Amino acid sequence: MQTAAGTGIPLKQSETIFTSSLGSQLASAPRTSNLANGWLSAAQILSAEPNGVQLNSVDNLHQIITTLSHNENGGALATDNISTNALSRLLHFDGNLIFGPLLTLFTNLDASPVVANIVAGDHLDCSLAVSANSGFIPGTAYTFGNGTALSVSLALNGDCTLKNGSVNVIGAGNDTDTIQNISFQRSSVSLGTNGASAILTLDLPVGLSVRLNTPDTRLTTNSLPFLALLDGSLRPQTNQLFAPHVPLYFSSEILPCWILTSAFSWRVSMANS
Repeated sequence: MQTAAGTGIPLKQSETIFTSSLGSQLASAPRTSNLANGWLSAAQILSAEPNGVQLNSVDNLHQIITTLSHNENGGALATDNISTNALSRLLHFDGNLIFGPLLTLFTNLDASPVVANIVAGDHLDCSLAVSANSGFIPGTAYTFGNGTALSVSLALNGDCTLKNGSVNVIGAGNDTDTIQNISFQRSSVSLGTNGASAILTLDLPVGLSVRLNTPDTRLTTNSLPFLALLDGSLRPQTNQLFAPHVPLYFSSEILPCWILTSAFSWRVSMANS
């Protein structure tokens, strides 16, 4: 493999060998296209994976030079043909897909990416159809991908960054976590240009509950939801989360009254609200 300027690119596998037994072909006999009469037709897949080199997909075009050689009965190799394909743009992905500050990985695509725009020296914009569950958030059980084409930017170093839209992820059915002895559940996790976001349902301390958002009811629950941006460990990015700004009626088992507030926050690292 080489660039348009003739710079060689080392490959992990630069040679493929296949063997076949051929019969003889009499020059005076009609040509018969089969092995017994000395005629071989075969399709061979050649690997062209760069070895330790990240291709510049933005600024360079590349071509592959293929040499076909053969030997007979263990003799010396004889060159039969050298083929050079036309220059083309090879999209070399390193497997990183970035959503805002969050790094995710992907391993497979359902379709060839389509290039929409090229910014020389910086990036190109293309589609990226991540195969079913072949994308994942490192260190977690969450996966994503269903073959739908995402709009991404491919950088010089092979990283992809989501340009717009969002991606739903699949994870554990009961995803519970604890920070500073405060437990919460994650649900509706999605990935976007701001990173990962989710609904975090906070378990209120024992003895404290909040009234359901229904007029004139005395029914309460011991959980309260927060919409939050998440870090790489799928925990809150910020140290303080705010509940929706609506009147909240809290009940404490040691007080004979409602505790009314229009603002409620969870101070994540301080283990209090």
